[in-house]
Amino acid sequence: MAGNAKDSSFPCAARVPTLRSRRTTGAAGIRLESLMSTTPPRDLTKARLRVNLKSLCQYKCAFCWKGQEDQRKIKKIRLKDHDYAKELLLVKRVIYRCCHELKIKYLLLGDDEPTLYPGILEIIRFAKKTGYRVIHMQSNGLRFSDRKFARKMADAGLTDVELPLYGTAKTHDKIVRCNNSYKAVMRALNNLSACSVRVELHTLLLKQNQKEIPSLRSRFKDIAVRFPRPVSDSEGPLDYKKYCVRLSDIPPDIKETMDLNIPCVFGERKDLARRDPGTEIRFDPPYQLTLHTPAVGQKDKPAQCGACKFFDHCEGIYPLYLDVYGADEFRPIPRSGTRDKGPRRGGPGDER
Repeated sequence: MAGNAKDSSFPCAARVPTLRSRRTTGAAGIRLESLMSTTPPRDLTKARLRVNLKSLCQYKCAFCWKGQEDQRKIKKIRLKDHDYAKELLLVKRVIYRCCHELKIKYLLLGDDEPTLYPGILEIIRFAKKTGYRVIHMQSNGLRFSDRKFARKMADAGLTDVELPLYGTAKTHDKIVRCNNSYKAVMRALNNLSACSVRVELHTLLLKQNQKEIPSLRSRFKDIAVRFPRPVSDSEGPLDYKKYCVRLSDIPPDIKETMDLNIPCVFGERKDLARRDPGTEIRFDPPYQLTLHTPAVGQKDKPAQCGACKFFDHCEGIYPLYLDVYGADEFRPIPRSGTRDKGPRRGGPGDER
């Protein structure tokens, strides 16, 4: 890229987007300097920088609004004349400043499909040279099924990859609407492991794959089981009820593997109650940086939850879930330490 010799050092005066905080509605934009000038200084050394890279994912996941054909057509049009060269320079400046000024050493590359982003190898090489100890990517895994590509990414500095797996070969391919994708993920697992890249697997608990979760857990013991996040109407409404399992209908053996901290339904989870949700500085080029704490402002608690002794530790549930299934299954656990009705573990209807 022309002019890179001058920009490679990225002095502190380099312009970066304004930083906003999602902790406060309508918060005024602040710059990176403001985070360093607070008293006492804000410690972000354990935070991570998430950079969302825009591309077009090969998957057309049934549960994802981005996988719908009309949304894909819109995305193709928007990306057709996208100035990736200009954006790449901006991304590198943010990566540099967050590392050297905020002392962040964890970089997460995500959003659509980072492996398809032009300049992805350059970004990873630059992040490694800048001083990031962890360079983590969320990917569908298809390009990593190519052994040479996996080796290039590892040599560039990629340390961790997170891959999705939604069931057996037939179920996985049906959910992501991409033929032979399960086999590609299996090859990606082998290729990345051969390159000494740490691999994390996750799945979503859906009505379409609920019966296959135990077998997934049996084969991949460390696979994370997550609950589907609904999208807003502005993102593109989907039939949430078509995919979302009612919490109280989740079998106990699956509940124990999930990282949801809702004591009245899942029982008391001391490990999750002590969990630090972590902090992200999130960058969506070319827009503003966002100081983001996971789940802040995304979840809600029914009115009756105010009487529960776990109110301050419970993470709540998505508002759209309450719209779909109501709040009857959320029964507060009295502060005296005894429940009025129902079992201690599991929700209504789990007496089995």
